[in-house]
Amino acid sequence: MLFSGVIPILVLLTSVTGPIGFAQLHHSTFEKVTIRNGLSQSTVTHILQDQYGFLWFATYDGVNKYDGHSFQIFRNDEKNPSTLSNNAIVFMLEDSQGGIWMVNNSNAGLDRFDPLTEKFTRFRHDAANPASISSDFVNRVAEDRQGNIWVCTRNGLDVFVAQKKDQGIQGNFQRVGKG
Repeated sequence: MLFSGVIPILVLLTSVTGPIGFAQLHHSTFEKVTIRNGLSQSTVTHILQDQYGFLWFATYDGVNKYDGHSFQIFRNDEKNPSTLSNNAIVFMLEDSQGGIWMVNNSNAGLDRFDPLTEKFTRFRHDAANPASISSDFVNRVAEDRQGNIWVCTRNGLDVFVAQKKDQGIQGNFQRVGKG
């Protein structure tokens, strides 16, 4: 019977203190962005917020960078190798250096966007180069605590080990596992 008086005291305290004892409610507002606002395509496959607060929307018509007011759209230009290798982007990852890795849904390799130069580096499989990515069909990417980029490809698992992180993206892919 020691606890018989506890319940009435708790009821009394919560009725007297009201919402003071409870977490405050946060009111969120959502802004709808569509092709009317400048989004390149209505099908968004992935959303990423980078370290600067920009929102990145992956679509089947390129990547859209949103600053809260307007969009900057990045697309493939076959005449310019510093653009996306393919417009159908399905996954993005921001690495610890601020670069954004782009995975597409085709057989077009892997891209990395450098926010300082606003250019893309394309990574493609080269059968003559064992330090190239093992397949142009990429499923996902992830970064470990050492800054290595792990790449899941159709041919297995690769790791991209950057050698000079202060001079842009340089390094080699190493095969870890075979699919």
